[in-house]
Amino acid sequence: MKYSAHTYAEALVEALAGAEGRDAGAAMAERFLELVRRNGDELHLPSILGETDRLMRRRDGTRRLIVESARTLDAGARSLVASLARKGDAIEERINPGLIAGIKVTANDEMQFDASLRSKLDSVFGAAE
Repeated sequence: MKYSAHTYAEALVEALAGAEGRDAGAAMAERFLELVRRNGDELHLPSILGETDRLMRRRDGTRRLIVESARTLDAGARSLVASLARKGDAIEERINPGLIAGIKVTANDEMQFDASLRSKLDSVFGAAE
């Protein structure tokens, strides 16, 4: 990889911040993709774009909330999640049958609130060993 994903991401965030208007931003993104391809780093695009997303969220003060549950969230759970979110936050719902019951919320791939039955069982049986 010619440059690190973080370096590419910083360059893209800075370039997009300087672009005026949607068309200018789209043209900037096209030139960026061309540069990545020219450098032979196309296979690293998922990590570059993930890092770009993280940097842009940090700059804008928004968060990415991943909400995992064993089944589809009901209206009450969705309302609870919405109350945790701030304006501009991206909320992604995932079904994870391994949780058994309850909910797990991860913010910006870092902070985590785990109120799943799986974590409770793990703590009970893990403490008994």
